[in-house]
Amino acid sequence: MQEQVAAIRSKQDHRTGRYLENAEQDEEEILQAYRHIADILEDIKVRDRYTFIGGITNARHRLKQKSHLAGLSAVDSAMYNSLLSHDVNRRACTPNTRSSILLELNQWSVDRTKPNVFWMNGMAGTGKTTIAYTFAQSLKTRGTLGASFFCTRTSDECRDVGRIIPTIAHQLALYSPSFRSALLQVLEQDD
Repeated sequence: MQEQVAAIRSKQDHRTGRYLENAEQDEEEILQAYRHIADILEDIKVRDRYTFIGGITNARHRLKQKSHLAGLSAVDSAMYNSLLSHDVNRRACTPNTRSSILLELNQWSVDRTKPNVFWMNGMAGTGKTTIAYTFAQSLKTRGTLGASFFCTRTSDECRDVGRIIPTIAHQLALYSPSFRSALLQVLEQDD
């Protein structure tokens, strides 16, 4: 467009004195330059319209995705570091305790040849929740905690087994863009 403006100015400057004989040709070239500028401006308007419409479409799509994820009814208070975890006095292991099980958990978390599930069981009060909390804290520090769900008898939501999978799915969708994409495809099919 700057080239067109420069060409117009050049032709307008030549319109005096000895350049009168080229006036008709200059006039035509100036008109062509103006038309070209008008075409460029129209192209810009069209592109801006499409960009604006595309932005609206993307915003609507993101809102729909958020709505689908919200529809999972995740239990935020079941996360390892939720406010409820402080209310129920959930905490990490005392330093230098439970070292062997924590080492085993950390090794399991990075070894892709190990089973996908690490089953920890024991009598009530033996420290399973404290170990799991410490492990979740370690994963969070390393940036590898995808999701967590801590059950507790003090919360109806956190003892409802029907809320575990939706909560884990919601947290994983926030953690992993590829999981979010796959989950949203499934949720959109259910519409």
